[in-house]
Amino acid sequence: MENRKEVISSLFKLTRAMRRRPHREDHAFPFPVERMLSVLLDNDGATSRELCEILDVRPSSLSELIGKMEELGLVTRRASEEDKRAAQVLLTDGGREAASAIRESMDKRAAEFSACLTDEEAAQFCLLADKLSAHLESLTPEEDRPHGRCGRGRHEKACGGPHGPFRRHHRPFGRPF
Repeated sequence: MENRKEVISSLFKLTRAMRRRPHREDHAFPFPVERMLSVLLDNDGATSRELCEILDVRPSSLSELIGKMEELGLVTRRASEEDKRAAQVLLTDGGREAASAIRESMDKRAAEFSACLTDEEAAQFCLLADKLSAHLESLTPEEDRPHGRCGRGRHEKACGGPHGPFRRHHRPFGRPF
């Protein structure tokens, strides 16, 4: 089918348009830090393992990111009272303030990016994007999936669904910075 070939072309076109959009100049932190702060705003006190699953990243990448965020004074770690082997990641006051500002900026950007869609079209787009993401995931061998290394069970519990707090499947960001 000719339309099937257009799916990938449309995805590339959308990706290029989003990358060309100058929306990063007002940000104080790299994207992975902003993303982590936003996730912690909803999951403050989550363990490293839970964050690994929510963000769909490797434990080593997450550990490096948390370390850099600790150096910046955005988060702290403390031993979990439920499981002394696990560490909880908590926002500092400065981290909470930055996360709130980032969330506001992300909400504004999301509204701006999707302003051309009706609510029904936005919902339909999300369903189709999730369906395509799930299909692409199914084509990837389990050992090549980042969540395959972290586990999957607590992911739904930690973030309320299989696609994280942003309602889509997250690709790993590799290097945190």
